[in-house]
Amino acid sequence: MTQNRPWVLAALLFGCTLPATFAQDECQVSDVQKHYFAKIGIGANYGPHYPCYNERGQRVQCIAPSGSMPPGVAQDAKNAAFQTSAPLDMSQLQTAGFQSVRAYGDPPLTWITIINQVAALNQAHPDHPMGVVYQVSGCGSDVTKPKHPCERTGIPFQTIIDTQKVNLKQVIQAVGADTFQSVVKLVIVTNEDLVAPNGQLNTEDIISALDQSKQALIDDGIRLTTDNVEGVDVATDVVIGQMLTPAGMELAAHFTPRAPVMENIYGFQFGDDPAPAVTRLSEEVRDLQKQYPDRPAMVGETGWATAGADSRYPKAKGKATLANAIDYFKSLYPYARACSVPTLAFESYDQPAKPGDYLTGVDELAEQHYGLLLFDNTVKDMALLPGPTSKFKNYDTSQGSIFIFSGGLVDGQPAPVTIKTTFTQINGSSETATFEPTYLNDAAGNLVLFWPALTLYGPTPLDSQVTLYHSDGAKACSNSVKQVNTSPLFENGVPVRGAFAGGDWETNGSLPDCPGVNWVGGTSNISANVFLPTDF
Repeated sequence: MTQNRPWVLAALLFGCTLPATFAQDECQVSDVQKHYFAKIGIGANYGPHYPCYNERGQRVQCIAPSGSMPPGVAQDAKNAAFQTSAPLDMSQLQTAGFQSVRAYGDPPLTWITIINQVAALNQAHPDHPMGVVYQVSGCGSDVTKPKHPCERTGIPFQTIIDTQKVNLKQVIQAVGADTFQSVVKLVIVTNEDLVAPNGQLNTEDIISALDQSKQALIDDGIRLTTDNVEGVDVATDVVIGQMLTPAGMELAAHFTPRAPVMENIYGFQFGDDPAPAVTRLSEEVRDLQKQYPDRPAMVGETGWATAGADSRYPKAKGKATLANAIDYFKSLYPYARACSVPTLAFESYDQPAKPGDYLTGVDELAEQHYGLLLFDNTVKDMALLPGPTSKFKNYDTSQGSIFIFSGGLVDGQPAPVTIKTTFTQINGSSETATFEPTYLNDAAGNLVLFWPALTLYGPTPLDSQVTLYHSDGAKACSNSVKQVNTSPLFENGVPVRGAFAGGDWETNGSLPDCPGVNWVGGTSNISANVFLPTDF
């Protein structure tokens, strides 16, 4: 999400009007621009999208005016196990007409799930292929201080990049270099991190991150785009105006050949009405094309909040409405297609848990309301989607609860080594999948053993059934979810279990045909696990 920086944007506050329609002769549609639009198209930015609840199970605001989480509040557990949401979300975004999806600072398991799911969708629906825009996250670093700490966290910039390189290696190893190569079209290295907190730009830090990321990709077996060979592109993403500055030109010199010059452009935040907002974007794109004739111009983020307010953008007050968002995207999509401008809509789903200290009075934070769809996978209005197919469906995922199927360790290794299940999906169909518990980094960079997790549903909207299989493939036993835990659990005011974590089974405890399996259930239980014996 863009954060307007006055030293960049002061000269860009202009007003303009939008032609009723765009035609290609009104755009600078070079061959390189056409090629890149075919590669990325109209995509969606994506992230954890579930809300917070109090101990009575009531949905509440996730942040206090200070920017931190209020006491007695916990997030929906689906945010922490976001890999369980990605398969449905990727399928829904594909049928909504998006050609690519971009995530942000997600842990490796989420990236692995996204890439594998997109690869599977492309195989099943070759007429509607999707691509993934991967991100190596960084931070706005202060180069005037030792170790160049991040503005917000104080963590050294290089520490962030080192962790991101480990994460990248884990992702490539898990999905395979060939799958990564075929699905990931672009790697964005840092987002909106070109800053000068004490008057000195951190351009060299971002250049270093770009160069390190390119080398890491090559070392992990990924072919990058060269002057003669098509491959994965590497670039960075900055706020509006920055790629037109000398610092932006320095950064572009370290992109792969023909990688896009990219900015995040939000006319809404300037107080524009929808039509002038698209004109602002189109004029910025035109300037980027003039500055970089051998590279495509791309919009890394753009969108329109449908509710809320933000103290950083006082001119936008009162403009965060669904009607304005509809008008904006109804003009944006035709422009992007006519002018072959790859554009990533911010964002796919509302993010009610998004933090920040940008509240205005008692209003909710606008940052939480940029979604084209609500947090529960229902679209706000079909006009917000770029090209929904007949297969597009709304789902109510709000009542899904996280259940984890875990074993133990034998000689330090997870056992059982595979866990095969058949489970009921939100659409009522059954899916059979085999999971492998694995060690991966979590969001903080800590190595964690991840056991398979599923999002299951109680009586509403369906009773999820789970079947477990022995390691030899023979069916072992089945159980059904009786109810889910809609409330978080607290001890001494500290959340020990999120909302929608675990629940009651039709039979809690053990089943005669599944000796050793403990189907843990109960609203007062901390655990959301089903425990399997190591020799299952």
